[in-house]
Amino acid sequence: MTKQLSIKHYALGFILLYIIVFIGSSFYAYNDINHINQKLIHAYQEKGRHELIDAYKHLIMQHQEINNKFSNWDEVHQQLDNSSFYSFWYTHLLYNSRLLPDYYQEAALYDNQGHILVKLRTTTLPETIATNQLTPYFIIENNIAYLILTTPILDRDNTKKIRGYVTTKSKVFSSLLKFKQFNFIDSDSLKTTVRKKDSIPVNDFIQYLSYQVKSNNDIQTITQFLKQAITRNSIILIGFAILFYFLISFFLSRPLLEISRYIDELDQDSELKRVLDTGHQFHIDELEKVRHSLIQYQNKLKKVYLNLDNKNKELWNMAHRDALTGVFNRRAFEEHWQHVQDIFSDSRQRIALLLFDINHFKSINDTYGHPVGDRVLQAFSETIQHSLRKGEKLYRIGGDEFATIIQVAKPEDALYVAERCKKAIKNIIPRDLKIKEPVVASIGIAHNIEQQSGSINDLLWQADVAVYEAKKPGKYHIIFYSKGIDKSSNSIFSSKINNIVYDAVASGKDIVMFYQPIITLSDHKVDYYEALLRIQKDNEIIPPQNIFELVEARKLEYEFDLAIFKTIEADLKNGKIPEQTGVSINVSGPSIIHDNIVEQLSLFVPYLKWYKIVLEITETSLITNMIQASKHINTLKKQGFIIALDDFGSGYSSISYLSSMPVDIVKFDISLIQQLGDKKQYSIIHHLADMIHETGHQLVAEGIETEQTEKTIKNMKFHYAQGYLYGKPSQQPVKLPAKLPS
Repeated sequence: MTKQLSIKHYALGFILLYIIVFIGSSFYAYNDINHINQKLIHAYQEKGRHELIDAYKHLIMQHQEINNKFSNWDEVHQQLDNSSFYSFWYTHLLYNSRLLPDYYQEAALYDNQGHILVKLRTTTLPETIATNQLTPYFIIENNIAYLILTTPILDRDNTKKIRGYVTTKSKVFSSLLKFKQFNFIDSDSLKTTVRKKDSIPVNDFIQYLSYQVKSNNDIQTITQFLKQAITRNSIILIGFAILFYFLISFFLSRPLLEISRYIDELDQDSELKRVLDTGHQFHIDELEKVRHSLIQYQNKLKKVYLNLDNKNKELWNMAHRDALTGVFNRRAFEEHWQHVQDIFSDSRQRIALLLFDINHFKSINDTYGHPVGDRVLQAFSETIQHSLRKGEKLYRIGGDEFATIIQVAKPEDALYVAERCKKAIKNIIPRDLKIKEPVVASIGIAHNIEQQSGSINDLLWQADVAVYEAKKPGKYHIIFYSKGIDKSSNSIFSSKINNIVYDAVASGKDIVMFYQPIITLSDHKVDYYEALLRIQKDNEIIPPQNIFELVEARKLEYEFDLAIFKTIEADLKNGKIPEQTGVSINVSGPSIIHDNIVEQLSLFVPYLKWYKIVLEITETSLITNMIQASKHINTLKKQGFIIALDDFGSGYSSISYLSSMPVDIVKFDISLIQQLGDKKQYSIIHHLADMIHETGHQLVAEGIETEQTEKTIKNMKFHYAQGYLYGKPSQQPVKLPAKLPS
């Protein structure tokens, strides 16, 4: 016998349904009421707005008539003829004449050129007016709105001739309330929204006013009517609820309860095999379809889970595989490295880290092009992967750097793997890659055999040191890390500096910019500041030379530049650089030829309105890839950046290169400036500066420490100077006096 549900369950279900329907209906009804109220209020506000606009436009017309009468006053014409007694006339006769109402704050007379006849201490009106533009306008001072109106004073004998002008300043609200009775606006609520604002056009004046509309009883009447409508709707809903009570009790409750039980079973067991069957047919066709749909849904859900699992695997591979070579990428290496640290730090199992670096890969790229370089990377990675033992993974952690982590019992095991990889690399045929040189790699090995627990954290930088040593001329291409080679590379690859620099590249952490002023020699004013990098960690500042040696060795110039750009942009945003000056930003060679450099530098474009932004680029970076660098530089110049050639004269500078370099400023290196004391060198540098000056470039001299050196570069037509004479690099930009002390 089929179990029957009690009337209590049916009643509770329908009461709940009724409550939900009633609450929903009331919610939407009250929503409609609010919507209508808002529309009515908005309509009143619009009417009030137009009423106020018409009022102050009418006020302008009325004041124009007053100004016209005032301009015909005999006293006004007498003052234009002779303004000797203007002050007495203004103080004793003007306001006693009653020609200007009491809400007129000020009046002033101007000659036909727009110059005030006499500038009194008490007047706030301008000393000159633009005679070709006499449009009325408003101003706001101390929360009080004033109308400024200028009227020509016409010659009585020749009305086409203008003898002068009269300008008046009148209180807006006081005069409005004198003649205007508002229908929609509460006049007591009328006020300005800002404390001070100059020269507001008539059409924009409404934006600076706030007001309240008068209350309207019509809105309350409509609201009451709508509430009555809600009550009627509630009665209708109750009637429908009683009717549906009987229908739903028989046709819906029982099959829905059965379906609900089935869903509960599905929730507990996703692989439920039982078919939804009540022993009798449901009376409603839709419920039958629901039963079949639930069964189909269960089957499809299994397929979805299977597909989702496969997609997750694909996404993992996409996120952890290098797109070019197919081996694991740096992200996968870092995750695996963290896992290795957790597993092997306190274990007796021994591991070795092998780092591979392709020798002279940059030359291959520059000589044969990036497509050939890509083929070299693909062949190199495929060769090493095939040379590794089963289960050992290869990671691409940089442009031409690869790494693998292997388990070893003794150092010879790691050497055996490295030798096998080196032998396989020798078998790569250059002709197949369309290059002439053989592919050669340097391999650095670091292991934790016979080391203290926890030293596994140092294996990465130890392998770095070994690779660095292996790349030196005359060295064997496979090098084990040892403390002996550590001494020669400690400043570049120390574990501490490694970690700090990597953190700075990844997150911008601990990067601090120091700023040194660059002054204009003609007036000793700061024209802009050069941004100089520092990394500050635990109250210790790491020297820039140590930072850049590591960054260049690890080929992180572009990534490091991006972190520096963000730090400088934050300083600009926080107002650290004084407005109306500027900042010069050093851009590395790999960055200026990077495909995304223009997009990355776009974060400075909004600041070009207030700051002079100079991009300093070394000559070497331009010569390395002149076409790509020039393309990016020309795009940046169109956006408003200024380009400076940095360190001119420090390397193999040639004046012939300068004609093809798209730069605005040439910055003479400190090494040239320090040679000015030598007569022969002075003559060479002087002629060099003259030639560059004649080509239209601006010249900057750096390293100025004495006034004598300053006088020398002034005679050589340098435009700017930088050095300790004007200020040392500091976190807070130095503001110089107008003249330096003698």
